Amino acid sequence: MHCLRILFLCSAAVCTTVWPLVSVAADNGSSRTARPESFIVEIRLNGVTTSSDFYEVIRDATGRTFVPAATIVELGEGVSTVQAGQHRLDIIPTQQSILVDLAAHQITINGKIRPLTTDDFVISDKVLLLAGTLMENAFDLSFDLSVENQRLSVSTNTPWPIDLRLARERRWGRSANTSEEKGPPAIDVRQDYALWGAPQMDVNLSLSNSRLGYSALMVGEMAYLTTEVFVSGSDENIGSHRIRAGRSDAQGGVFGINGLYDLQIGDVQPLRAPLIGTGPSGKGVTFRGSPMDRPSGFDTTLIEGDALPGWDAELMSGNSLVGFMRIGPDGRYRFDNIPLGYGMNLLRVVLHGPQGQTREALFRQNVGSEMVPVGHVYSQGYWLSSKALRGVASSPSFLTYGPPGGDLTASTAPAGSYSGLFMIDYGLSKSLTAGLLLAQVPDALARKSTYTGLRLRTSIHDFSVGVDVTGQHDPALAGSARATQLRAAGEIGRTTLTASHELYGAGFHSPRNQAGAIKALTNLRLSLPFDLSIASAKSSSPSAATGDWTFFYLSGMLDRTQSFNGDVLLAPSVQLSHSIAGVALTHQVSQNFSSSPGSNDSARSTSQASTYRLIGAHAEGNLALRGSLERDLDPTPGWRSMTLSASLRENDNIWAADLSGAPATTPGVGLSWSRDMGWAFLSSSASYASGSRVSLGLSLNFTLSGSPRTGVGMSSQYKATHGQADVRVYQLRLPGEASASITEEPLPGASLSVNQSAAPRLTDEQGNARLQGLTTSTSALLHLDQTTLSDSFLVPMQPALRFWPRAGQSIHLEVPVTESGEISGRLTLDEKQALVGVRLQVLNAAGQVHAETTSMNDGYFAFDTVYPGTWQFRLVPGQTWRRLPLQAEPLDVTLVAGELRKTDVEWRVHAAQ
Repeated sequence: MHCLRILFLCSAAVCTTVWPLVSVAADNGSSRTARPESFIVEIRLNGVTTSSDFYEVIRDATGRTFVPAATIVELGEGVSTVQAGQHRLDIIPTQQSILVDLAAHQITINGKIRPLTTDDFVISDKVLLLAGTLMENAFDLSFDLSVENQRLSVSTNTPWPIDLRLARERRWGRSANTSEEKGPPAIDVRQDYALWGAPQMDVNLSLSNSRLGYSALMVGEMAYLTTEVFVSGSDENIGSHRIRAGRSDAQGGVFGINGLYDLQIGDVQPLRAPLIGTGPSGKGVTFRGSPMDRPSGFDTTLIEGDALPGWDAELMSGNSLVGFMRIGPDGRYRFDNIPLGYGMNLLRVVLHGPQGQTREALFRQNVGSEMVPVGHVYSQGYWLSSKALRGVASSPSFLTYGPPGGDLTASTAPAGSYSGLFMIDYGLSKSLTAGLLLAQVPDALARKSTYTGLRLRTSIHDFSVGVDVTGQHDPALAGSARATQLRAAGEIGRTTLTASHELYGAGFHSPRNQAGAIKALTNLRLSLPFDLSIASAKSSSPSAATGDWTFFYLSGMLDRTQSFNGDVLLAPSVQLSHSIAGVALTHQVSQNFSSSPGSNDSARSTSQASTYRLIGAHAEGNLALRGSLERDLDPTPGWRSMTLSASLRENDNIWAADLSGAPATTPGVGLSWSRDMGWAFLSSSASYASGSRVSLGLSLNFTLSGSPRTGVGMSSQYKATHGQADVRVYQLRLPGEASASITEEPLPGASLSVNQSAAPRLTDEQGNARLQGLTTSTSALLHLDQTTLSDSFLVPMQPALRFWPRAGQSIHLEVPVTESGEISGRLTLDEKQALVGVRLQVLNAAGQVHAETTSMNDGYFAFDTVYPGTWQFRLVPGQTWRRLPLQAEPLDVTLVAGELRKTDVEWRVHAAQ
């Protein structure tokens, strides 16, 4: 680019010195030749360079500057025409214009006619250049010519068409340019629960060595609840089954109860309590009266969900691969004790099906969010009978955290035992939250105890501190026992630090302290993302850089466990996550130093062991790879286990391979081929495991779906746990000259995307589109790409729609569009002074914010996405002018049918004294 500028500049200089550059026709018919300065420059309009071309600007001996008027107007998306020697320039929104009539030797500026003089223009290479002062007066703008930078900067005092277009694109998120313009908030759309929704059922039928197996997961709305039913087994017996029903609401309005975020009944998982842990699963009820992003632990969390047996589940934290496991016969995945950094943590579970299917669930956990707003109450609890579910064991591929042992699973729970928990927190002040706990949880020895506890939380700047004191009341004990926990979490620069210390009194027993065996637990975690090549990197997320070795996410952990019999276990570990060539890798080195008291006053006995774990995953196009390796470093070096799986999709065919092994065993090998037939996956497989014969298999996988509107259908895409939306896009023609009534016309080919998805869907001939595979753990934002509409003057009547997908139900969304209009005017203070930089909002008839803008240099403001109807203007609340609050009564403006522009709005506001 610099070479090109120098070439243009040199060429202009040569032309200036060799031959007369300008020949100007004067009004008396004579001509004059001069040697003015000529510059080749780029043009920047209101801070934006809209063209990479260079243009000629001339400065004569008197210092007057002549600029390419038609080029400037065209760059500003105005109108420039030449006909019969008449050059016409128009900026339509501002109603400013220039008409140069060379034949008649006259010029018309904004309707005023006067003679054309030699000081008004020059012609260079058949291009009309007008005097800069003339352009400034006609279009209310200013020029700044920088010879050194070869740039002509044009600043207009009122917005030109390009400014209005860029502002509208910024409001709709289609422009990557940064600006103070702020898009309107999305309009929330909610759909009531149904007596019978659109249930979907993922089904797997398999035949292996003459044995029939099956599994099915059905999710649908029944009796105004989201109901999940899972069953698996074989031709011999039913292996596992469960049913659960309930509601969830990310905004806290389950069953219309303010502050109730989740309620589930049936086969449920218990909640975790500090110092007590998690009891067994079973049948009962759970509720949550706190935001869904509050973690289950102070600096750790539990991630679990449903999937079909045989699927693989990857847990990703940012861009770091935390672990993966294969779904067992119970159809559940469970990742426990996941470490969290201070602030918001984004966790993803990516599920991979044996036929190459992929789906994803998002989870947000906010460390530090335990603080309750002043005067508010958060609560959660459960009550269940542990008779039904078996616990989900962690896969060897999962990178485990925390002390050995841990919470109770139902496989060790006493039959017929009951457990319950109720926790409540209250916001005493902005930096202090207090809470109470009441629980009854059996331990592995079938001892039932009642626990009561006091919880205190405080937060100062980027640090959060918590104290828990829990007492145990067991009739078998002579008195009561007590346990205490102190926890802290914070952020220093880009480093996050969490620490906790748990101290258990004699006789205190719970699932957390291994039925009374543990006396003290201490944990320290430190994490730091760093970039070897960019020392000033600001992002603390591992996703800031991928695909090379320059960005790492390093974390260190130290756990110390002390038992009542004197045993001490010290477990430091270091974990490094990074990405290379698109492969996400996580390395973990763990050590265990244990010591026990010797017998007969002898010295303590000690032992040491260390292991290395590696897990990796890669997905690019149709290829997916996953693997894990675990190796003992000492005392006896050697590898423990290895797994590797790969799948490749080509059109409708998927080939997959699995390899696993362990010391002193023959490696296990599996091969499969699948074909996507549209309505189902048909798969054949062959496998060999150590100590067994070759196994041949045949399976059929499909999804059944149905609703009163669409009937029953089959699909090869597993989607029972995901939501969908049926969207209708149509043009709403309001009453006017063409029609006396409101009419609707479908709009085919309109592009719709959810959460800025890179794979938008287009509406069909009836203006309908079905968006499938939507995650149900977070809200979805629906965008309509305005550039795909058949008419550039059409605008959506709703800026953006936010909705909450629900599994087993299709959310119905309407996106009406209509012909856009414009309301513009001036914002003044007490009828005297133009207000600049004040934010304004326009509300539709429903009282929803439709658009937002900022007043410009002369108080000018414009809303160009409105349509006929009554609109209310208001200032964005909380604004000040010269440190004084601005006050203004809402202003109602009506745009009647057939009237697309109203440009004379005068809005006067006041400053409070």
